[in-house]
Amino acid sequence: MTFSEKLITLRGGRGWSQEQLAQTLDVTRQAVGRWERGECLPDAPGLTRLARVFDVDPEWLLDDTASGEPKPRTARRVKLAWFDWLMLALAAASVIAMLCGLNVETARLYYRTEYHYPSYMWLILTIRYGVWFCLGWTTAALSLRLLMTYPLGVWLRRILLACGIAALTALLICVVPVWYTSVHSISAGLWYRTLQPVSAIPALFVIPGLLLGYAVDRQKPAEWPKHT
Repeated sequence: MTFSEKLITLRGGRGWSQEQLAQTLDVTRQAVGRWERGECLPDAPGLTRLARVFDVDPEWLLDDTASGEPKPRTARRVKLAWFDWLMLALAAASVIAMLCGLNVETARLYYRTEYHYPSYMWLILTIRYGVWFCLGWTTAALSLRLLMTYPLGVWLRRILLACGIAALTALLICVVPVWYTSVHSISAGLWYRTLQPVSAIPALFVIPGLLLGYAVDRQKPAEWPKHT
């Protein structure tokens, strides 16, 4: 096989376009096209980067008489970071806590007998909203791990980050007054009556969890294309 045939086969095995390979090697797409048409060969640094990306011997790339077919590796996927595992653990712990009785219904039963909410009401509310946020985050992390073979662009992650922060801020603005009212047993005012419908849907916290889970920058394999 010639150098150009090997390059086409290796690139096709990764499922990359010429543009993606060019970004990985810090060259132009036209340069990759010339290599694949057999019009020229990469220089020494370019050949070294190319061999490193596809994990093959540079001499094998250049030797048209070399035997054996190229065996490109399967494209690597994103690795879960420590904060992803933390979110997964928090979600699991929160679900267990709710199943064990640390939930709103238990607090309401307490209120009917004691005429005030338990002192740990703040913890119940934190779990109520936090578990959905953690589930959204872990859903994003696992979907990236299982489905993505190409990294999200820097600008896309920035947009997701801004949207995630905005969504989380908006939900907290709705939740905190109701949270404070519930904990301190204050009579419901206009603020409470207006925001209570939103605060009563903790599943909404999945949205900022998803957005921020996709936005965070995780460790990427070295051969992934540089994408901005």
